[in-house]
Amino acid sequence: MRSTSLLFFILCGGAANGAGSLEESLSAYRKNQVADAKAGFAAIAADNAASPRDRAVARRELARVAWLIDADPAAARAQLEIAEAWADEPCQTAALLVRLLRESGQPAKAVHAAAAHGAQCTEGRDALLVQEARAWADLAMEKSGSSRSRALTKMKSSLEGLTAEGRRGLDASRLNIDLGLLSSTPERAFEGWQSYFWLAKAEVPPALLEDFPNSRELFRRALVPSARLKDEIELLQLLVRTGFYPEAKQFAALHNVARRAQADRDRGWSSVEAYFLFRAATERMTLIHYRSLAHGKKGGEVYQQEITKLIDRTAAKLASRFPAGNASAKELLRRAWGLHFTVGLTGGYMSLHLGHVIEDVRENIEQQGRTGAVERIVLENMVSNGYESWLWDGWAQAGGWAEAGARLIQVRTSYVGSVLTALGLRLGRPARARADADLPEREKRDDEILQTKDVADLPGLAERLRLQTIDQIVADMKSAGEAPDDDNAFQGRYWRALIGATITIHEGRHVLDQMQYAGERALSSEELELRAKLSELQFGEYPRLSLGKMVNGQIGGESSHGKANTRILRGLGLWIQSNSAAIEGFNTNRPVLPQIDKLSDKQIRVFACSRDPACKDHERGHPDL
Repeated sequence: MRSTSLLFFILCGGAANGAGSLEESLSAYRKNQVADAKAGFAAIAADNAASPRDRAVARRELARVAWLIDADPAAARAQLEIAEAWADEPCQTAALLVRLLRESGQPAKAVHAAAAHGAQCTEGRDALLVQEARAWADLAMEKSGSSRSRALTKMKSSLEGLTAEGRRGLDASRLNIDLGLLSSTPERAFEGWQSYFWLAKAEVPPALLEDFPNSRELFRRALVPSARLKDEIELLQLLVRTGFYPEAKQFAALHNVARRAQADRDRGWSSVEAYFLFRAATERMTLIHYRSLAHGKKGGEVYQQEITKLIDRTAAKLASRFPAGNASAKELLRRAWGLHFTVGLTGGYMSLHLGHVIEDVRENIEQQGRTGAVERIVLENMVSNGYESWLWDGWAQAGGWAEAGARLIQVRTSYVGSVLTALGLRLGRPARARADADLPEREKRDDEILQTKDVADLPGLAERLRLQTIDQIVADMKSAGEAPDDDNAFQGRYWRALIGATITIHEGRHVLDQMQYAGERALSSEELELRAKLSELQFGEYPRLSLGKMVNGQIGGESSHGKANTRILRGLGLWIQSNSAAIEGFNTNRPVLPQIDKLSDKQIRVFACSRDPACKDHERGHPDL
């Protein structure tokens, strides 16, 4: 299963002395070594010799562990109330505090905290404004009359305060949908809807065209003051079908849909209500399991059995509403709510991947003389995207996987975040200036880490490769006669390159390998991942895009991805040593691995070919490398 890093690093700065590296603690956490990470963060927070930035990050991460894993919001808040938590990047601390309060059911305290810390939050303010807007939405649901109107006005104000880049994000689009629903403003709700799904002319994603061909009109009918119950329920069905669960619950509660539907015995509502019950039970059961895993406990098989029973019970109830002969549970959930799921091991952890289908297309793939036809399913608004995605809490998430029957699954949300982050990292943008300023310190950390390890996660190198990729795309835009500041053109190019590498090439390689090596010849998960990553490097439009994720992707970890990335990093080190004379700018007096970015694109492809059993054109030691 493919895990795609969002590469949105807010955790950078000077190395801590005496308490262990902050990067080492972050890396331990991302490898599910939670106890070690927690001890490392605590040591850094208590170390007076550590930099203010490292101590602030350590406090935030201790708060995250207390809240996300230990279910102790009071302990989490205590970490964030310590002065050193605000010494660096106060917007990140404020956003986490407001989120914690809001998700603990205290929206009034959340908006108060946002106001209290707003003055000291300047750089990176979008993160706080998003959490503040959500808190105002929750508070509006608790109020009525003028108090409710005031809360919605405050919510709107928070959204209007976002930067241009913030307004392009999925969070802002989703909040505009919610504001339109809560304020009965169909134009705002539909504009948020179109923005969320990047719909230029269409009104719904492809998979919904048959059932909801006129969503603009549906928003209009359902959000007028005297809306019919039938239209409100149809809008709820659209929201459920695409996974807007919190928004649907708020809308249903605001308009007393349950009571009115029961009086009218509306069958459409019964499907919505069943989804609400299934969703709540799934989230509750899965959270308990994931927290147990984070505490080092076993029991994955028990969770697998229990979640499968829940799915089967739900499907049995749906069978009477959606008759389909001997349809499987998977088919029934797909027919009723557009859900697609898999339950099993991901990265070695029992996980649930469950999301809403927005696109389902047939495609042909071809690599190294092998061909195959695949079905590509695009998922949105994941109910659960696996244990590791939950643990990483926004740092990264699974981006897709390959299934039996030549089926590729793509998680859209994962990729949108990467694209929008890259959009802000072009030359001349404020985020790029910050990234360039932070890069020397990150590079220094890479060198320090490698003083005690032969291989390790190298975030400085990963960032350099990412920035190089962005600059390559901008250069290609200029060559094609496109304006370098054309956001839509850049967004389209980056999206195509990312999906091409990580879905079409990577997951396509899985399908081809699984077709060729079946039964007793089946390849291990580690070997499958290694070969798919080598395909990315050989055939991706921008190999640096893929390589940047690999050199900072659980190096030394026990997951199949971590093991494959470790093999690639070690292999690159050996390959560079053998071909150093052909590498422009290579410094023999520096460590080898931090200089991987000096390889040309062709050299990266040649290395990958040399390690790939399926590559027929090995070019080891070629003079024009």
